[in-house]
Amino acid sequence: MEDKESIPLCFMIQSKVTDDNPNVWLELAWTSTIFA
Repeated sequence: MEDKESIPLCFMIQSKVTDDNPNVWLELAWTSTIFA
């Protein structure tokens, strides 16, 4: 994946957090590792 797609993806993940989606936190943590 390219960083350009990772950025908007991060916002989409945050939106899904409101939808009781536990798996979303795993993706968020994985995305955070890329930016970290």
